[in-house]
Amino acid sequence: MHSYEDIFIDERQKAYDKAMKEIAPAARDAEFEAVVGYIAPQDTSCILDFPSGGGYLKNYVSGIVDEVDPSHWNDNHSLKSLPDQAYDYVLSIAGLHHYTPAQRAQIYDEFYRVLKPGGELVVSEVLAGSAVDRFLNEFVHKYNPQGHEGLFLDQSEALRLRHTGFAVQHHIHDYTWHFGSDDQAADFFKHLFFLNKANRDIIINGIGSYLGKQGPDARWNMILFHGRKS
Repeated sequence: MHSYEDIFIDERQKAYDKAMKEIAPAARDAEFEAVVGYIAPQDTSCILDFPSGGGYLKNYVSGIVDEVDPSHWNDNHSLKSLPDQAYDYVLSIAGLHHYTPAQRAQIYDEFYRVLKPGGELVVSEVLAGSAVDRFLNEFVHKYNPQGHEGLFLDQSEALRLRHTGFAVQHHIHDYTWHFGSDDQAADFFKHLFFLNKANRDIIINGIGSYLGKQGPDARWNMILFHGRKS
């Protein structure tokens, strides 16, 4: 299993960013909106985005967003460098499956530390055993030169978060990634998941067989954990 820091560097990072910012910037709107729907940020709210990747979350929230990413997307790489009780919200979208359960437990401890009393955490991740799990760990693993070996989350992750101190509930969200055409969908998936060993037809067939398609749109789902610091 490659670490998050090892995956998102150089051409892999540039390809992901191109998918999100140039090819189909609105494709994953529903995924980000689902996370933001659990919080009520004000313009004065302090929000931590981890791992922040290319900083896409800030397009969906008001308030002050601090972006921390252990790979070199930005200049802030360490949770441990952040002050205690500094944030109203911590949001984490689709990055923690690159960490082992023990590593995630340490990350949750940091989330708890940096949140203000009553602060809220939302973690959105791939559901273990789902169609998205199989797409990533089978199809993407086959056609991405780096492979893909995600350690995906299930309902039991709530126990790990409760052990940290969060009062937490989980929810499963189903939605679609939206595209204007099959060509756009194939290009987006190719860049987002670095499918350099697959052509357009292989990618479209993979989306359909693993995820299901509605026209050019791809079905997707995630498990969300919403926690509050006591």
